[in-house]
Amino acid sequence: MQWKSFSIRKKIVIGFLLLLVSPVAYIFIARLFVEARDCSRDNYDFVTIFKEKQKSILDSLNTSNPNVIFILSDDQAWNHYSFYDHPYIKTPNLDKLAKESLVFSRGYVTAPLCSPSIASIITGLHPHEHGITGNDPVFEYDGLRADLVEMRLSDSYLQAREQAYAPYLDRFYSKPNIVSILDSMGYVSFQSGKWWLGSAVRGNFDEGMTVGSWECYGRHGDEGLKIGREGMCPIYDFLDTASQYKNTPFFLWYAPFMPHWPHTPPEDLLDNYLEIAPSKAQAKYWAMVEWFDQTIGQLLDYLEDKNLAENTIIVYVADNGWIQDSKWTIKSLTPAANYAPRSKRSPYEGGIRTPIMLKWPKGISPNHDNSSLVSTVDIVPTILDLLNLEQPIGITGISLVDHIQLQKRDAVFSADYKHDMEDFNDPKKSLESKTVIKKPWKLIVPNPANSPEMKTELYNIIEDETEQINLASQHPEIVTELSKLLEEWWD
Repeated sequence: MQWKSFSIRKKIVIGFLLLLVSPVAYIFIARLFVEARDCSRDNYDFVTIFKEKQKSILDSLNTSNPNVIFILSDDQAWNHYSFYDHPYIKTPNLDKLAKESLVFSRGYVTAPLCSPSIASIITGLHPHEHGITGNDPVFEYDGLRADLVEMRLSDSYLQAREQAYAPYLDRFYSKPNIVSILDSMGYVSFQSGKWWLGSAVRGNFDEGMTVGSWECYGRHGDEGLKIGREGMCPIYDFLDTASQYKNTPFFLWYAPFMPHWPHTPPEDLLDNYLEIAPSKAQAKYWAMVEWFDQTIGQLLDYLEDKNLAENTIIVYVADNGWIQDSKWTIKSLTPAANYAPRSKRSPYEGGIRTPIMLKWPKGISPNHDNSSLVSTVDIVPTILDLLNLEQPIGITGISLVDHIQLQKRDAVFSADYKHDMEDFNDPKKSLESKTVIKKPWKLIVPNPANSPEMKTELYNIIEDETEQINLASQHPEIVTELSKLLEEWWD
């Protein structure tokens, strides 16, 4: 049987098995993760879409709305930037963006896992409100829980997952999101990169890279995962067309599979870190961050070249944190072993904290805010405020350009869930812990049903930023006060 006849999933399974034999398989797998089976597209019909939207925009006489771009980092700690004085990682393009932006250094995601976090970024809702609390649904598959790498890559599993996930998507898309709102205003939209929520079209994008079908390994982006790692051409093509229809605003989603594992940076970047990193695994992660930064530079430069930057709102955020486990070796079969405790999938600062940046030369003054507590549920309200639109019912976030609301805000919330969603109707069945931050305090309250060994934790994150000293027993009155806040928020 010829190699070309194997499906992409079979190739990846073989690659994981080869990991046990040879580290060379690491590079092999990395290439397969961005390979899709008969799903690639060379051309998008951007011109037709812009022409159709242009007519509706001109009819409404609303031709001055700014363009909007969301840039998401995938698995990056809040301080892994050179503008936050990381001693080794170089991020010159993000440094430049930060200087030109309103930057909130104390931003928090709603969950330390990509799918629920992304769903919150586009809805302004917390996971228990929008219904996406994990990456995959729990369902019976051949009488077993589908938790093995080989199983999750099989055609039969992916088909079954697609069916089990459908009710979650139906509920999710019954609520407004930023893509559907901008679509109703005549925005032309394009999706690239990570996307867990079905196809780009199902997500209300006019065009997009993600097919969202099991046939294309459609869990979390399929074709979209090529952006950045394999160049920026689809985005360049979109911006080329946008530059010809400047009366028609656009929305661009750029969420590359970077610096997410597999860590396969270009050799020239990796060489810069090998001698200074504590391990090769760490060097690869640091180089991936710089590679991601380079793609942002390419995007921002292209906006300038096409004279689109002046009237474009840029939002930057990470979907969740990441701290590389320097002890991880190539022979660890599962990527989950790749990150350290207290980072991704944890309620600690390394898992839920992120800078949030907003740039709009025409409407936002650059500033660095190190004190305000902000959340990714604030992103949608902020964009709608800048566009002078009313907030959808149920959104509890605030506009980050409203100084009065920022001053009134005293707490933000997050929650940690199981990787797989247990119950369509009851998000608490997947809940591992709830977190509230009310300066200087951070309270983490475990769900005993899913985290029986975890204790309530209270930290002074101003004095103890790495959360080393649990003060819960010393300040029971603070625990009681913040626990009440958590219950009120959840209910």
